Amino acid sequence: MKNKLGMMLQKLENTYLAILRTVVIVASGILLAGAVLFGLGALEGFGDGPSDEINPPNVPSRAVIKKMLEPISIPEENQQTGEGATPSPVTRNPNQKHYDSAAKTIIDFVVMVSGGTQSLNERQIGNIIKGRSESIHAGTQELTAAYAEGISEAMKMVLADKKIEELARKSSPVDVVNQLLDTFTDVFNTQIEAEQGRITVALEEYSQAQVESVSNLSIAAVCFGMFLLIVFLSIFIKIERNLRHIDIKSPV
Repeated sequence: MKNKLGMMLQKLENTYLAILRTVVIVASGILLAGAVLFGLGALEGFGDGPSDEINPPNVPSRAVIKKMLEPISIPEENQQTGEGATPSPVTRNPNQKHYDSAAKTIIDFVVMVSGGTQSLNERQIGNIIKGRSESIHAGTQELTAAYAEGISEAMKMVLADKKIEELARKSSPVDVVNQLLDTFTDVFNTQIEAEQGRITVALEEYSQAQVESVSNLSIAAVCFGMFLLIVFLSIFIKIERNLRHIDIKSPV
C-alpha cells in the first residue's frame, strides 16, 4: 500500500515538475526577450543629442516680392533710408563685397526710378546694411554671412522685378528700398525663430528619450535579474531531484 501511494505521489510530483519546467522555460524566455528589447530601447537616449546650431535661413526673392506687393504694404510715414543710423567706418571683412553690391544695386535702382533726381550715399547705405546684418537676432558669423549674401541677392532679384519698379514709381524708390530691407529682415528672422523652435522641440524630445532610456534600462535590469533567478532556481531543483534519486538507489 505504501509503495502504491509512493508511486502515485512520485507520478504526481513528476507531473508538477514537468508543468513547472514548461512554465520556467516560457517565463525565462519572456524575461530574456524583455531584457534584450528594453536594453536596446535604452540605447536611444544615450546617443549624441540634437545639434543646437541654427541652419542659415534661405529667403526666396519671390516670398519677399509677394510680401511687398500685399495691400497697404508701403508705410504711411516717409522713412528715409538710413534715418537714425550712425555711419561706421567700412572695415574689410568677408561680407563687405555683399554690402557693397547691395548698396550699389540700391543706388542704381533709386537713380533709375527717380530719373536722377534722387541719389544716396553708397558708403552710408553699405553701413546700414552691414549694421542690420551684424545685429541679426541670435546672430553668429554664419548667420551674418547668410544675411549679407541673401540681402545682396534679394536686392538684385527684387529690384529688377517690374512690379516692384512700378510700385516704386507710384510711391517712392526710397520707400520701396526701406520696405525691401524690412521685409527681408522680417522673413529672415522668422526663419531663424522657426529654426529655434525646431531645436527646442528636438532638445525636449531628446530629454524625454533620456528619461525613457533610464526607465527602460531599469526594466531591462529587473527582467535580466528575474531571468537569472529563475535559471538558478531551476538548476537547484534539478540538482535536488538528482540527489533524491541517488539517495533512493543507494543502500541503507
